Amino acid sequence: MTKLRYATCCQPGCGELAGPRGYCPAHSPAPWSGRTGATRRSVLGVGEGTWARLCGAARRRDRVCRRCRRGPTDEVDHLVPTAWRRPPAHFGDHLAGLVCLCRRCHAVKTNREAILGRTYGSPPPAAVIDRHVAWWLDQLDGVTRAAL
Repeated sequence: MTKLRYATCCQPGCGELAGPRGYCPAHSPAPWSGRTGATRRSVLGVGEGTWARLCGAARRRDRVCRRCRRGPTDEVDHLVPTAWRRPPAHFGDHLAGLVCLCRRCHAVKTNREAILGRTYGSPPPAAVIDRHVAWWLDQLDGVTRAAL
C-alpha cells in the first residue's frame, strides 16, 4: 500500500491540498496553540491571583536580574521548569524557586532548557536536571540549592 502523494485538507469542507500535517496553510494549527502559561499554572493549581502575588514578591526581592545584575527584571521564571517537576504547594517554597531575569538572560535560560528538552526529551533525566540546576546556581547571584 502506498501513501497518497496529494491529499485534501482535513478541515471539513476545505478542498485545498494539504501539507505534511494534513491541513492546508489556511487551516494549519498554530504551534503551541491553546497552550499558555496561564493554562499550565491552572492545571498545577496556581491561580492567576497567586501567580501575580508570587511575581510581585519575586520582583520586590530581586529588583535586578539575578544573573547579570543589570537593568530591570522583565521576566519571572522557575529555576527548574514546571514541565520538569511540580512546583511546591507552599507559597514561600514556591517563591524560593523563582528567579527574576532580564530578557537577554531569560532567553539564554530558555534556549538552554529547549536544547536539553530536544536532546533528552521532556522531562530530561534527573541527572541532567541536576547538572542544569548546578550550572544555573553558579550563574545566579544569591540563589542556593536550599531554594529548590
